[in-house]
Amino acid sequence: MIRFCFVGKKKERIALFSLDLELTKSCNLNCKYCFESEKKQQYIDFEEVIARIDCAKDRAKALKQNVINIDFTGGEPLLAFNLIKSIVEYCNGTEDYKFQYGIVTNGTLFTDKIASFCGLHDVAINLSLDGNKSSHDKNRINKNGDGSYSVIMGNLKNFIDYPAPVVANMVITMENVKDFYEDFLHIYRLGFKRIRSVLDISHKWNSEELRVLEEQFLQCADYYYMQNKDGQKIYWNFAEDGIERILNPRKEYFCKNGIDSFLADVDGNLHNCSICEEDEFSIIGTVEEGINEEKIKQWRTYKRQLKEKCLDCKMQTFCAQCDCVFLNKKITGDYYCVPEHYCVLTHIQYSLCEKMIDKVRQYKNYRRC
Repeated sequence: MIRFCFVGKKKERIALFSLDLELTKSCNLNCKYCFESEKKQQYIDFEEVIARIDCAKDRAKALKQNVINIDFTGGEPLLAFNLIKSIVEYCNGTEDYKFQYGIVTNGTLFTDKIASFCGLHDVAINLSLDGNKSSHDKNRINKNGDGSYSVIMGNLKNFIDYPAPVVANMVITMENVKDFYEDFLHIYRLGFKRIRSVLDISHKWNSEELRVLEEQFLQCADYYYMQNKDGQKIYWNFAEDGIERILNPRKEYFCKNGIDSFLADVDGNLHNCSICEEDEFSIIGTVEEGINEEKIKQWRTYKRQLKEKCLDCKMQTFCAQCDCVFLNKKITGDYYCVPEHYCVLTHIQYSLCEKMIDKVRQYKNYRRC
């Protein structure tokens, strides 16, 4: 019997509060597309961390949630690894709340010692890796302009042998878009079974670039389908998220950032969205004063406000970009105006995922897992 487990049941959302905890502005790399514009030597100390965690506890308590997820961010958070150790040990000694952890890292500092500690404490790892050496090194460079791929490969065993799946985050840029399929295969063959691909948000994608992207995604979709059909479990967010939204359509997909999550930056500001940290509109309070309720009032009672071009669109129960209000604001200046290239990307995603679902249903022995 063939079981297509990649077309799954509707996922239950775990009730928790999420804290993106920025430990430093510093980074040992100088990636060209990084949205963190100020890579300065700035760290927070343990007492400042406690204040941020207390703020998260207050919000979790108000929401009647007793699980708090902490994602360590930067800069490069592993530059502050000793601080991470102290935070985990402190939080694990707290009885009122259960904590879980994650790290977004460029992979250059993921040594045996760090991997061992993170594995022991079930820390989820997200590795930034754009593809093979050529593609990765086009943008992920150090302060001297040298690529970081070889350094990451020196730590590859720590990622592949990690006790939980490591997510490889691929950023698609105008420089590497034409090679995305080959880069996708390269990362999978390195041993990464969970892949997340995102567009470089600093670039305004034109129709020709999106046409190339669609061709690359079509090849990836075929490979993703065949691997899962043959029992080789592989996760790709572009396919998984799209399939989920076709099988379980919703009226809106608002992320609730600012309501049940926030980013606490090194300066003590609280933001509703980590991607929009550099934008003034994202600040919704401070660690010292707490959340400004007026700033999040409209998001507590969120309702879609579709623009004219979206009103007649057949993608309404599929499109998540309509509700990605903070990214819309960052790119277009309007919370409810979807960037044109994301609109095209949504149509590409729907078409590819619909075809995969149709392929699956051709099998008599198909069953939802």
